[in-house]
Amino acid sequence: MFLALWSAVLLGITNIKGFVSGLGQVKGIYFDTEQSKRHAHLQYKRICKLLGTNISKGLSYYVLRPYSPSERLKMIEEAIYKTPGITFVVIDGIADLLMKGVNDEEEAINITTLLMKWSLEKNIHISTVLHQNKSDSNAKGHIGSYLIQKSETVLSIEKDSTNKDVSIVTSPYARGMEIDELYFSVDENGIPFLVEDFKSTKEREKSKSKNPFDYEKEVHYSILSEAFNKCQEVKYKDLLDKIKYVLATYSISIGDSKCRDWITYYREQEMIIQEAQMKPYKLGKSVR
Repeated sequence: MFLALWSAVLLGITNIKGFVSGLGQVKGIYFDTEQSKRHAHLQYKRICKLLGTNISKGLSYYVLRPYSPSERLKMIEEAIYKTPGITFVVIDGIADLLMKGVNDEEEAINITTLLMKWSLEKNIHISTVLHQNKSDSNAKGHIGSYLIQKSETVLSIEKDSTNKDVSIVTSPYARGMEIDELYFSVDENGIPFLVEDFKSTKEREKSKSKNPFDYEKEVHYSILSEAFNKCQEVKYKDLLDKIKYVLATYSISIGDSKCRDWITYYREQEMIIQEAQMKPYKLGKSVR
């Protein structure tokens, strides 16, 4: 969905806050390597809808799903060199141009080199799409590594962990100006739009205070009640782990060192008591 928004911006859309379209005559080519004709048509219509038109004179859209990787590569290069006046190219997705897969280093170097050659010789912007590893969110394989090394800007897109209707666009790598986080969603017609004044789950967690003095006593009573969980006594190390776990459920993420500050606070406020050194902790009278 973001590619529709991105393509519309490259084609000159002017009504989206935070985006500045290019100046002068803009002409682009969109290569869709994996979607069916129906879904490719829907994507094209999304771009047109964002541009406020039924047909975009500035965009040529190619559906390359039926072809082999070598055929796709040849068709893309042919279109780039035979289409006069193009300013940008979108390749969705780059992995479908590989004969041997994302982990073949030689092929990854060759494809990346071709992209650099095309961009230089035709003086065009090229956007490519590559899926991330599910385990670590890094770009897949050798092709991912080489594309990141040679790209001017890399964007990463993921859904917010608590609000699945909102996707977050971040820029983990940028050679030039840093890009602020963007948030977008999709309306009932399947058209993407930017979401303003949105705070991601990660941002909200970062903004939450990690200082126990910033919370009402009732909050601390709840935290300790959950940490002790009807236990009469809890050893220090277990209490440390339990408080960290309960705080995480409140979206307050802290380490052992900071958690010791919370335990010290609870002792000073007599919310927990220790009858003697090395003895386990008990809840204070105010919490029971």
